[in-house]
Amino acid sequence: DACHSHSNDVSSSRETFVRHAERLGVVREEKAKRRAELGVGGDDEFDEAVRESDLYSEASSVTGTSSRSKFSKVSGSSRKSRRKAELKKYRLKEGSPYEDVALLNALGEIVRAVDAKKRDVGALLRMLYLFGYDAEARKVQEILEEFISCVEERKSEIWCGSGTQNTVLGPQSTVNSILAGKDVRRTADEDDAALRMPVMETVTWKLGFCNRS
Repeated sequence: DACHSHSNDVSSSRETFVRHAERLGVVREEKAKRRAELGVGGDDEFDEAVRESDLYSEASSVTGTSSRSKFSKVSGSSRKSRRKAELKKYRLKEGSPYEDVALLNALGEIVRAVDAKKRDVGALLRMLYLFGYDAEARKVQEILEEFISCVEERKSEIWCGSGTQNTVLGPQSTVNSILAGKDVRRTADEDDAALRMPVMETVTWKLGFCNRS
């Protein structure tokens, strides 16, 4: 049962990984076209354009109050919307503005989850070998090796570099941009952790006799 369970889990994870990776390529191409249409240079500018559009809509809806009260409501509402937008980034929904971010996050989670199985798979292989189930051991090892090879082959294509936004202070900055920058700095480390290339653990888990010739 453990043999089938690990094999099925890894095989399923590999299929999902490949599907997400292929979708990510499509999304990146579509996003590049939209950036060109909007006349923005990179992902940061594109994301900022999306946020500014949302904030403008909110600001326009605040009427009938004093300017100070209006600013307070808009800035408070803007911060809530920004936090909500950060959470939405990681919701995997086809066609969403941040689908590429959600896909990167999902791909990283898949790799980390399967990588964590190496110790358990190593223990399982030794048990299978001990009880004479050599063929089963080879099959389990091959399935995990194929997944790891798949990740190695595609990781540079998937995690080709993603930067976080920096707040720019100067004569062109505004109160709203400074407030927005505070939220950006708070979430920058979280974005980096979620979107950077996963580092697979170095673990001796394979059995020599199971190595493919």
